[in-house]
Amino acid sequence: MATLTGNKPKDTYKGLIKTSDNNELSGSKQLSDGNGNLLPITVSTSTVALTGTVTSNGESLTSFTHNQTTTATSWTITHNMGKNPSVTVVDSANSYVVGEVDYINNNSLTVSFKSAFKGKAYLN
Repeated sequence: MATLTGNKPKDTYKGLIKTSDNNELSGSKQLSDGNGNLLPITVSTSTVALTGTVTSNGESLTSFTHNQTTTATSWTITHNMGKNPSVTVVDSANSYVVGEVDYINNNSLTVSFKSAFKGKAYLN
């Protein structure tokens, strides 16, 4: 872990993480670096919120929800997650539905069903 001991502020401020308004933490605040560049992190005393894509070892950890608003037997989903995610489907009554998933590429897929319905697909 880095230390500020023995360093001058002029030599370290660019690498510091701070609240975007330079004030102490009260409520929810976005963080920035020492140059004022906003970071995709908002914090409070009890929560941390991330925006953008969260990755681990180059793999996206982001989830995606697809809302199928028209009745169909085949759903085409563009998720832009950069991977082949797991897929869970529910109908408009929130009952689980099993379908056949076909991964077109790392950013899109289709799910085919025996009968047409509306619902949601949860990808992660």
